[in-house]
Amino acid sequence: SLSYVDKSETYKVHSQVNKELKEIELTGERVLQGSFDKNTETIIFESDKSLPMYYQLSLAGYEENPSIKEVKKGLEITREYKDKGGKNVSQIKVGDTVEVSISFRSLKGSLDNVAIIDLIPAGLEVEIQSVREIKNEYTKNWKPDHIDIREDRIIFYGKIPEKVTTITYSAKAINTGTYNVPPIYAESMYNKETKALSPANPIVIEP
Repeated sequence: SLSYVDKSETYKVHSQVNKELKEIELTGERVLQGSFDKNTETIIFESDKSLPMYYQLSLAGYEENPSIKEVKKGLEITREYKDKGGKNVSQIKVGDTVEVSISFRSLKGSLDNVAIIDLIPAGLEVEIQSVREIKNEYTKNWKPDHIDIREDRIIFYGKIPEKVTTITYSAKAINTGTYNVPPIYAESMYNKETKALSPANPIVIEP
């Protein structure tokens, strides 16, 4: 994205893939935005003005080849899907509500500034109010500093204790099919070597 643009000024951006230049279509008012191919090798900015140009590149999405090995480097994390009776499930029906149970702990003393990234399988829809209650009902065991609820993921930010801590929220099955469940991931925001990852099996949603 390009910031603070006057419409009378001309800005152009090109991407280069295999030596072929392609102009990136820019949209917006004061901030221009555009997208480019994931295989882009070079980004070229052009302007007919001598004023400084500011830009920002953002990346979002799933890994094409996510790790399938458990990682425990200073942190430990697991995620389970449970039915109303508390039993682990991997096969449910459309309309069913499951309890998403996330357990975590630090392996080297209490850790500040940790992000827990919970990617949501495509066949499930998060019940947002149940996520908000995690922060409202912190007296149970843990209060996150912040919760970022997005369409495809929930990110919890906070201090991780040594004691095993569990948080739960609800999600509803909305589409039939077999869905890959992305690994749940935790990472120190200021020390990328402190992290944990727990892979998961697919979840089946029946009619």
